[in-house]
Amino acid sequence: MGTATTKEHKRVDIRRNDTVKVMTGRDRGKEHRVLRVFPDEGKVLVEHVMLVKKHVRPNPQRNIKGGIAEQERAIQLANVALVCELEFARSAEPRSINDLVIEQLGNFAI
Repeated sequence: MGTATTKEHKRVDIRRNDTVKVMTGRDRGKEHRVLRVFPDEGKVLVEHVMLVKKHVRPNPQRNIKGGIAEQERAIQLANVALVCELEFARSAEPRSINDLVIEQLGNFAI
């Protein structure tokens, strides 16, 4: 008998429309907006990062022209850093999530 496997969603601190900076790879140093987050895969889709070419077939019913199109691919969460855009942050430099949480807690009276 097969058992049903349930996947729990992993906790991800990067959300859609956040600004992130790519730390490794061919697009190192780029800062762009997050389009989509895949928490189960541990990946994130970032605008204008990891562009690949995809061969597209023409489809007259959907009014799609054939050819070679460019699109983004997902990259690992470990390869991006969240850019701090908060009012009370000292600078808009990329930081790890742990540093950001500690700074937020330090600025509020608990």
